[in-house]
Amino acid sequence: MKILLLGSTGQVGIELMAQLANSTHKVLPVSRKECDLSKPDSVKGILSQFNVDLVINAAAYTAVDMAEEENHLAYQINGFSVGAIASYCQSQNIPLIHFSTDYVFDGTKAEGYVEDDLTSPINTYGNSKLLGEQLIQATLGKYLIFRISWVFSKNSQNFVRTILRLAATREEIKIVADQWGCPTAAKDIARVIVTIIDKLSCDTFQDWGIYHYASFDPTNWYEFANSFLKLAKNKGHHFLLSRLIPIDTGGYPTKAKRPQNSVLITDKIERVFNISRGFWADYLPEVIEEFANQEAKET
Repeated sequence: MKILLLGSTGQVGIELMAQLANSTHKVLPVSRKECDLSKPDSVKGILSQFNVDLVINAAAYTAVDMAEEENHLAYQINGFSVGAIASYCQSQNIPLIHFSTDYVFDGTKAEGYVEDDLTSPINTYGNSKLLGEQLIQATLGKYLIFRISWVFSKNSQNFVRTILRLAATREEIKIVADQWGCPTAAKDIARVIVTIIDKLSCDTFQDWGIYHYASFDPTNWYEFANSFLKLAKNKGHHFLLSRLIPIDTGGYPTKAKRPQNSVLITDKIERVFNISRGFWADYLPEVIEEFANQEAKET
């Protein structure tokens, strides 16, 4: 299968490139320079230059707080350009794999969220991602939208790498402890997607739609940070940090509101695709090792 991949230099895109390299599929990465998603009107024409069997859109505007100021840009990239990608796929009669977010939910539900739960974003980022979902659904029949959450990896800037860096320079860090979700390794996401891509080559595939995927198990930002900081210390890494302080959301004001609960229920993807969930803790050692290697190079 010939696959066009948008967002090949992002967290999920990098892992997809690595894992698909070991498959029988041919991947055509499209850079931001080649296809600027901030300009939706040009997207379909650019993509029309390619002859592929599948499009994967791993590109997104992900700066949650900055999106409150750059809302136009967020909507262009996460919304209208996604609609243009879907339009291209429809014109070519090829499927689209697209990544969305747990932030399409408002976080008021006591339990985890399933795919059919009411969407009601509370920030611009979530609203822009929801628009992308809606435009795909209105345009295309053959699509797989994967809502993912709290993504981390060894390659890009993310919560894990940010806290590790702060721990090296600060004696005290305050972390929100009342927002719950599922940390998910980009490598784990790529593992699942590659498995599903193999199933798409079957002519009888009909299980299109929205799916949730997140690593196991739910936690909050404070407990998550505590887990990987302890692991790093056990591996011999030294930090200036002496106190990790749990606080509530009100104690850490941000430009964008965050849902209190964005835990994703993954029963559907497990059942339909026979997928086993990964454990986020299993992916932390690699991230910590890469962080340490990069820090050593910089000193």
